Amino acid sequence: MATEREAKIPVPAREPFQRRLAELGARPFGNSVERNDVFDREGPDTLMSRKMLLRLRTVDGRAGGLLTVKRPLVGGAFKAREEFETRVDRPEAMRAQLEALGFSLVWRYEKRRDEWEWRGCHVAVDDCPGLGCFVEVEGEEETIRAVLADLGLEASVHVPANYLGLWAERCRRDGVPFGDMLLPEGL
Repeated sequence: MATEREAKIPVPAREPFQRRLAELGARPFGNSVERNDVFDREGPDTLMSRKMLLRLRTVDGRAGGLLTVKRPLVGGAFKAREEFETRVDRPEAMRAQLEALGFSLVWRYEKRRDEWEWRGCHVAVDDCPGLGCFVEVEGEEETIRAVLADLGLEASVHVPANYLGLWAERCRRDGVPFGDMLLPEGL
């Protein structure tokens, strides 16, 4: 178990931040398309009602997947929560196991992600269909602030919501039914 601490900043486009990270000498990890399946169970004691998340992630070009459990937010200047992550050799088998335990798929989302390491932080530049672009910086609070400053971003515009919350809000605002957040076919 570890505590994930991150700042998520909406940005108008991803390219300026990719260029800036390269100029700074940040170490790139490459780009990918992530596919995320969020699971929950029915009834009065859902994970979402407890502000928890159960996610199975697969990434293009990488074998296996990653099962993640995120606990409720714990506070601080940036979003912080305990998370448990486990590598999964066979994501399809894990989906079947989760369903056998009473969990069902409640939401799918995809995003294009560029990943970097800078100042000991994990920096991701995400392109989310229907939501736009975001820079996520994960690390310790002071280092996150330094990385945001290096990128010309203000910590004060940090968005504490996760992509599920942002997507649900967008659907409510636009008066459309809640559904999956998927990239256009062929990406």
